[in-house]
Amino acid sequence: MYDLYFGNLVPWERGRSKDPAYTPITRKISDIKVHFEELLSSEEYKKFEEMEDLQAEAGTIEDINLFEYGFSMGVLMMIEVFGFMSAAAYRIKNANTMGYLRIRQTGRNKRFERQGLLP
Repeated sequence: MYDLYFGNLVPWERGRSKDPAYTPITRKISDIKVHFEELLSSEEYKKFEEMEDLQAEAGTIEDINLFEYGFSMGVLMMIEVFGFMSAAAYRIKNANTMGYLRIRQTGRNKRFERQGLLP
């Protein structure tokens, strides 16, 4: 949590991909770039590089959106998991004295209601 708070978690600095398909793909991309560099005039090649930069920028925007979505989904899943675990522990711990805790879900909202011996 300390590293998260101070911004020391930088996932993109973890190094190169360990996927075995990564190296051959990047090598092929490099070969194709060399091919176009030799084939195109310098002005055309600059336009080609501009297109590559724009594609990289669009990919980064998409990566950020996917990261935000994935992170949010993970947090929501953990809230749900720990909510159910807490409710189950509460129900077991207090079964003899307070009745039980019922989880009622309506749409996207969950309500925890106490039922049993005490109101």
